[in-house]
Amino acid sequence: AELTDPPGRRVVEGKRQAVLAAPGSAAAWGELGMAFDAHEAEAEAAECYRRATDLDPNDPRWPFLLAGQLNRRGTADDRE
Repeated sequence: AELTDPPGRRVVEGKRQAVLAAPGSAAAWGELGMAFDAHEAEAEAAECYRRATDLDPNDPRWPFLLAGQLNRRGTADDRE
């Protein structure tokens, strides 16, 4: 709802549709997280990265991107 940029909304909606089509796909969740991240929706991005990490803990992209999110906006507990 906070995304007011029409092209940004289209990108996020496209990635959201991919998650709905394949909810067990870590890549779909991670790409949705990257779309949110690119449009400064940090909380949503972090949740998507967490889900992607849970689905595929062997893919280093998702915890890396999550750590970046938490480092930029997190509290001391999150940073730890």
